[in-house]
Amino acid sequence: MKDKSDKAAKGMLAQLDRLTYVNSQIANHKFPNCKKLSQELGVSEITVRRDIKILREEYQAPIMFDTYENGFYYDDDEYEFPLSKNLKENELQLLGEAKVLLSHFKDTPIYKGLEDVLESFCTRRTYKADEDFLLRRIALAPNPYPKISVNEAVWDHITMALRGNYILRFKYPAPSTDITEPPLEKSEIPLEDWTVHPYQLVLDRGICYLFGFAKERNAVRLFDLSKISHLLMSAQKFNLPSDFEFEKHTGGGNFGAFTRYTPKRYKIAFYEAARPIVRSGKWAEDQVIEEDEENHRTIITFTASQDMRILDWIFENKAYALPLEPQSLVDRWKYNVGVMAQMAGYDVDVNVDIEEVNKREREE
Repeated sequence: MKDKSDKAAKGMLAQLDRLTYVNSQIANHKFPNCKKLSQELGVSEITVRRDIKILREEYQAPIMFDTYENGFYYDDDEYEFPLSKNLKENELQLLGEAKVLLSHFKDTPIYKGLEDVLESFCTRRTYKADEDFLLRRIALAPNPYPKISVNEAVWDHITMALRGNYILRFKYPAPSTDITEPPLEKSEIPLEDWTVHPYQLVLDRGICYLFGFAKERNAVRLFDLSKISHLLMSAQKFNLPSDFEFEKHTGGGNFGAFTRYTPKRYKIAFYEAARPIVRSGKWAEDQVIEEDEENHRTIITFTASQDMRILDWIFENKAYALPLEPQSLVDRWKYNVGVMAQMAGYDVDVNVDIEEVNKREREE
């Protein structure tokens, strides 16, 4: 009996998914017909006709057929699919936020699975309330980060491995051991073999990363999907640990997709225009913010394991940020400031051995 009830529940879910999809196609003026819908949904035309009948009879959808367009359309501009009508105000806000988030990943496998369902809610033919129109008034500010680019074959293998907890094997470019070396041509970069327990896909700043446990390093690592090659999914499975989420490996920091070193205690001073921004942000789970009015600055202290991203954050605040601790962060900041001063034409010495700093970091 349980198998039959489970099968019926799955069938009902599939039918609701189809009805939502059919509604989105009609509402968005795509004039779908039974043949086109059957191909897109992977079902028979008889099933599509049955779904159209359900929409008409059970959901009172004013579906008509346009012979010129050779497809269905809604004869009543006031009609809204019941799933849209029943959304509460806070749910509309969440859908709007989802629309902004997904716009980062348009034209990728991430977006394709949700695009039509999302548009069925967010695109309206008529607007009867301010909250409806609000969905069309939420936008993503232009940013310099590229659109996520993912090889679909790599994506399919990784998502399949995530669903079944299968071990992955692939090749990945070896990192440079010396940042002063001239960059190699892509064809000259050596590739390393990796065996990885895939934990999560992490999306950040125009890049999609695979986060997981790397057997070769006996530690978790991030891998840019666009750099993965020769990918194979093993038949061997692994046990997913309870702390598999990426956010549990950042040392408590909220600085994006970067985690490499052990957690450290950071202390940074901010001045002038940067002060209110620092006060309002949640930069780390254990952050402590102090006001040093004598020196006209705000000091934040926190723990994180995202050293390079924290350095980026300091430079984003230009001359209004001063790193105080740890010494390795101060040294990296001084090195970069010195190099920039030289590039600007100033005769200054860079009294920081950056390779020694890198070596200390790798040994920690």
